[in-house]
Amino acid sequence: MRPVSVVAGVDQNSHWLKSLRRAKSEFLVLRETSDPTELAGAAMALRPEVVLVSAGFSETEPWLLSRIKGLGARCLLVGSPDVIADQMRAEHLRIPLCDGSPQGISAALDQPDSLQRNSGQLLAVCGPAGSPGVSTVAGNIAAETTSESVLIDADPRSPSQAFLLGAREEPSGLLAALAQGQVGTIDRESWQMCLAPVAGEILLATGTSDHEALVSLSGTLPVLTEVSRECAELTVLDCGSGDLSDWSANAVARADGVAVVAAPTALGMHRLTRWWARHRPVLAGAVTLIWNGVGGLGAAALGSDPVTRLREASKFTGAGVGFAVLPEDGIAAAAMNRESGPLRVVAPECELREAIGSLPPLLPPAPVSAAALPG
Repeated sequence: MRPVSVVAGVDQNSHWLKSLRRAKSEFLVLRETSDPTELAGAAMALRPEVVLVSAGFSETEPWLLSRIKGLGARCLLVGSPDVIADQMRAEHLRIPLCDGSPQGISAALDQPDSLQRNSGQLLAVCGPAGSPGVSTVAGNIAAETTSESVLIDADPRSPSQAFLLGAREEPSGLLAALAQGQVGTIDRESWQMCLAPVAGEILLATGTSDHEALVSLSGTLPVLTEVSRECAELTVLDCGSGDLSDWSANAVARADGVAVVAAPTALGMHRLTRWWARHRPVLAGAVTLIWNGVGGLGAAALGSDPVTRLREASKFTGAGVGFAVLPEDGIAAAAMNRESGPLRVVAPECELREAIGSLPPLLPPAPVSAAALPG
């Protein structure tokens, strides 16, 4: 049987490693380190199946293990199940506690994954090709939240949030954060430094049109979303329109909610059907289908009652998928393009803003409020 790959965070009392290094052990220790930054870097570079952290390992915090968890590894704390201090540390880190023996590790791995996501919620906004307004919807959902939100422009084809929201031109916040995540050095403080404040309470990770650079670093996007969950109550991920790449699909699969934006035309329906067939397996959170631009010229073929027609057409998505429509609003679109800002700033009385504010819940209820970003 193939051994399970392991990276270990150790202290001076980590004698449990000896049993894992035996020739017949079912575990293969790829690297051991006593440094948290090196642990994150090793998890990124080696992609182990399991990360073991000694109870005496220095400076371990939930955000670090959340980043490692975002790479697909299981995290376990190695200590004594009979020691209250070790039990409390495991609870603080939200990971299972085991004694470090091969049998103990195997038993812990058989338990349900207990490393929960950070309490902030992630909403992914995506949809089929055809310019259905994914970025406009994503930016204004972030702007309409009642608390400080983070908006990540991860559109690999035409990132536009900086223009739409009026952010000053500067090096890409997303690329800078991805580069730090690649080497395991992204945390709350460095993530905040990659964000540009726009329109009051929105913190924007600006996108990039350098597709090659984005693809080379984008494997750490799920890591960024986990760090962002810890920092803000809401993180909105703008995936752009078109097919999801492997890295964006990984982030979407971890989202609490997914808003799929489609154009309410015959061609838009056709594109949505094909897109849905390809991507439905990764839409794991609460999913809402949003038809954007109802009432425009392209919707004339839907008849006198386009909303009913769209509701009927949406039934192929199956049970449990939310339904919403947003109106065609030329005034709102012109205001955002002319003045660069969210609708609540450039066109506060417009029909589209009212409709976005009246969308059904796109996320499940949040059980715990996340800490706000430090000022």
